[in-house]
Amino acid sequence: MVVKNDNDKQESYHDYMGRRMREEFPLGLFNNKDQKHEEAEAREKHPLNTLQQLMIITAEECGELTQMCSKTVRKFNTIEEANSNILNAQTNRKKLIEEAGDVYCMLKLMEEHGMFTMADLEDRARVKRNKLKRWSNLVNET
Repeated sequence: MVVKNDNDKQESYHDYMGRRMREEFPLGLFNNKDQKHEEAEAREKHPLNTLQQLMIITAEECGELTQMCSKTVRKFNTIEEANSNILNAQTNRKKLIEEAGDVYCMLKLMEEHGMFTMADLEDRARVKRNKLKRWSNLVNET
């Protein structure tokens, strides 16, 4: 994955995340050099490997989608309300799509890195859908 930085130069996602982490948690963050943040120092010495990045970013994105789902339930009582044309619903839907899209991106990246195939996910989705037929009213197939 390639990202454009502030100077419109392309950089790898790994370099982008490393730069962002250094910007957010610089080693000189604390007044005394002896009080440097241990995590920032460890990250500088041992940057996250591909597996760690893949798992951590995916978990974070899933957490953000979870939070958006919770907010949707707090704001709306029905699917019809959540999908309505009122401004609050449109804004909520846009944010929900953003978070779901981020999770989808991470799933695609997991596939690209050989963690599973989309066929594996489709197989599992069929199993889950069959469970939901029995235990939920979300699936109305007979």
